[in-house]
Amino acid sequence: MRTVCAIFEELVNMPTPTSNAATGPINIEIVVPDGTRRAISGAFVKFNGQLLVVSTTERISSPMVAAVQYGGLLFLGEVLACFSGTGACWAVRIKVKYTLTGLQSLARLRRAVIGKPV
Repeated sequence: MRTVCAIFEELVNMPTPTSNAATGPINIEIVVPDGTRRAISGAFVKFNGQLLVVSTTERISSPMVAAVQYGGLLFLGEVLACFSGTGACWAVRIKVKYTLTGLQSLARLRRAVIGKPV
């Protein structure tokens, strides 16, 4: 089993894709200011320090709370910006406030922050 440090190292050192193809499917859950939750599918592009970049087919306004699940990790943060790419592709920059791994910590935090039962 890989350690959290090994996963972070892989993500931080991952090269930025040279094409529009991102590295893998992800689930993005956003919470809009009125408390409504919405799920959006997308692709992981890059994680560097506290900045996570994902690709989606729809625009996500800022500021919004975002929860991104990828590679056994849960990234929680705030959408900073959303930029139009080629075609129907959007690059979303998220400032990560929390990064969690492990089923119990993920379930606890999801229940506390997002309010969904496990």
